[in-house]
Amino acid sequence: MGCALCRPLSARSLHLNKEHFRSLLRLKELLRLTRRDIDRMHGLFNRIDRDKSGCICYFEFLMHLDLDKSPFVEKAFMLANVDSADNMDFAEFVGSLYVYCTLSWDTLVKYAFDVCDVDRSGVLEVREVEELVRSVYGKALDARVEQLLRVMDSDCDGTISFDEFRARNRQHPLLLFPAFHMQERMRHACLGASLCGNQIFNPTSMCA
Repeated sequence: MGCALCRPLSARSLHLNKEHFRSLLRLKELLRLTRRDIDRMHGLFNRIDRDKSGCICYFEFLMHLDLDKSPFVEKAFMLANVDSADNMDFAEFVGSLYVYCTLSWDTLVKYAFDVCDVDRSGVLEVREVEELVRSVYGKALDARVEQLLRVMDSDCDGTISFDEFRARNRQHPLLLFPAFHMQERMRHACLGASLCGNQIFNPTSMCA
C-alpha cells in the first residue's frame, strides 16, 4: 500500500469538495505546512469529529477543548466558515485555526470591539461593552469584572472609544481573559508545539 506520507493529498481522502480542497492547498502553501502537519491536523480533526460525519460542529469543538459555551466562542469558531453552515469541514477547520491563532493581542482586542461595533462608528455604548464582556465569558461575571465594567468609560461621555477599550484591557486583562485563554488552548491543543514555533503561528505576545 506504500507509506501514507508518500501518497498525494486528495479531496476524497479528506472528504472535501474540489473548491474546499483547493482552499486547503492554498493554506498549505501560505502556512508552509508539511504533509506531516496536514496528516497530524487531520488526525486531530477526526478525533474532534465524534460522530464521524466528516464535519465538526460547535459542540464537538467545545467538548474537545473543554471550553464554556458563549456567543464569542461561537463567532470565533465560525471565523473561516465560508458557507455559514453550523459545522465546518477540514479546510475550514485549518482556516479557522490560522485566523484565530495568529491574532496578535491588539488584533484580538480590535476583533472583540468590532464584534459589537456593527455600525462601524468607532465607539460603543457602555451597555454594548457590558454585553460584549458577558458574551466572552458566557456566564455570570464575578465582582472584579463587574467593577471594571463600571469604570470603563474614563471620560464619562456615555460611550467608549476603541482607545479607551484598548487601554482598559491593557490595564485589566481580566476583561477579555476567556478570549485569550481560548486562543492559547487552540494553539497548543490543536496546533502543537511545532506549529506554535512556526513564525506564522507566533503572534505578538499579550505583554508586548
